[in-house]
Amino acid sequence: MIRVIKSGPAFTYEIEFMNGKKINVDLVPVLEFSKDIPYMSNLSKFKVLKKQNWFAVPKPITINEQRHICWRTCFYEQEKEILSKNGQIKQIIRLMKKLRDTENWNNIASYYIETIALNLLQEDSLFGKGSCTLSFMKMLHSMYSTLIHQYLPYYWNDDFNLLYKLNLTEMRNISNRLRKIIENIHRSIENDPYIIASHILNKEEYNELYFELNKPPLETENNENNICMIL
Repeated sequence: MIRVIKSGPAFTYEIEFMNGKKINVDLVPVLEFSKDIPYMSNLSKFKVLKKQNWFAVPKPITINEQRHICWRTCFYEQEKEILSKNGQIKQIIRLMKKLRDTENWNNIASYYIETIALNLLQEDSLFGKGSCTLSFMKMLHSMYSTLIHQYLPYYWNDDFNLLYKLNLTEMRNISNRLRKIIENIHRSIENDPYIIASHILNKEEYNELYFELNKPPLETENNENNICMIL
């Protein structure tokens, strides 16, 4: 079964399979440009990249109770190029998104998490290098600081705060939960090798992981007819 849902300029195809599982496919029209880059405070970041084309993405807004379509800039290709230079960053972003989903922080958009990573790459030359655990903890601390200050600068224009629409109470609640998670990890990391996983995964996923990593090795029967071949 396929249902088509229209939201502003975007179309969502909701596909339901015979086994009851569903996937959503979002289709959004964009305009692609190869020059005349609009104003941005960090234009120097753009000029050093290989990808030079940028996109204009339609975005619905309401003015005086009337809905209109405006266009926002999108530098997806450039952001992808920056993040792809270090494979560990993508892994850290996926872990942060999984933590968000486990904690049901529905208002924390994936793009917020990616922007935190982009800003960290600019601020910290060691981010994404060495220990994956250390990089993950840096992301946790940066996200906590972002929510405490209620300010996440857009990577391409520091004057624009991506969190301007987020509810202040919700940001406070998430930051309080993040603080407890960070404190618990720092307190338990030396004695509990699964402490980070216990926060990222839900209970069922954590139990499955713990069982897989701690199940006893398979015993081989003592049989002279057994043949072992190593390829």
